[in-house]
Amino acid sequence: TYYVNEPATVRGVEFEYTINPFGNLVINGSTGYSKFWAPDIAARKVNRRQGNPFWTANAGVQYEFNVAPIGGSITPRIDWTYEDSQIVSPVSTAYNSLLPAHSQFNGRITFESARNGYTVALGATNLFNHFYWVNVFDYQTLGYPETMAQPAAPREWYLSVSKKF
Repeated sequence: TYYVNEPATVRGVEFEYTINPFGNLVINGSTGYSKFWAPDIAARKVNRRQGNPFWTANAGVQYEFNVAPIGGSITPRIDWTYEDSQIVSPVSTAYNSLLPAHSQFNGRITFESARNGYTVALGATNLFNHFYWVNVFDYQTLGYPETMAQPAAPREWYLSVSKKF
């Protein structure tokens, strides 16, 4: 049941895949759809839709290059995530009640030493430094004249080093 204890209907489907068309190429990801419906949504004056996104998706592609002269492999990888639009408030129309859909890309290149058992990876999240809101909370439904929002993190770089014993 929904938060007001009314009967609700939730329907959805998710499709996951991993494809290895040849050699060291790997493509994987998922796509999901969800539909939530409850009597209180039908009774709303504005924003007659569920709060969470209808569609979500992600995909990744990587290829492992075996490099014998350096005794290991180099694997570049790129990942993509997508989230459909969402409503911010079921009752307020101020501050753009629809949170737009957004995509984000992350990238990484990894060196793995077969001889010495260590791995070094250099990567970046939010690769194209795309600005979007992660979440928004509209206090106007509680009587306060404000809306708070959390922006996504900007592009961030990382270096990861690990050793297997």
